[in-house]
Amino acid sequence: ASTIMYSVVAAEITAQKLFTSDELVGFSIQLNAFGACKNMTNPLIFANCAMYLADVVISYHSMGILLQRCPKCAPKLKDFHTVVGFAGMYAYSYNSSVPAKKEAGALGQNLVRKVLENSAAVAAAPAGASSSTPQVMEYSGHDTTLMPFMATLGFNSDQSYYQPFFGQAIIIETYVNSATKEAS
Repeated sequence: ASTIMYSVVAAEITAQKLFTSDELVGFSIQLNAFGACKNMTNPLIFANCAMYLADVVISYHSMGILLQRCPKCAPKLKDFHTVVGFAGMYAYSYNSSVPAKKEAGALGQNLVRKVLENSAAVAAAPAGASSSTPQVMEYSGHDTTLMPFMATLGFNSDQSYYQPFFGQAIIIETYVNSATKEAS
């Protein structure tokens, strides 16, 4: 629960630096999302409003309809990404100096482990032999899958915590040297 609270606090602090209450209320009216932004005197509501609107704005941008739906939101797209980025940094980052995080491990480590195990299986398969080991593996997830995955891989800049756009892909390729069977 503390990670979520830190995440909300990070979103609230960041949002208050980038937006005024009036701006967020104006955006919410344009996006027919005013219910998410009522009672802006409550810091938790302010953060939730900013996060909700960021989700809508980033989604509309991905679909190419942001300018049509909310012309005043378009110039603030980077600011919406920043709010999500800072919240994601606290929610998904791994910090071994925090005992609970050290014991739990990084949120994306199970997926990273599975990808590495499958890559090793491909590398170990005999060349040219019929194998039950698939040559192409596809994993599907959401923004909340990709952000911890990227953090676990060590992408710890603000950019790696941005909410991924719809249809965004991370492609990992395993190269196997046919002479040495070394994989990289």
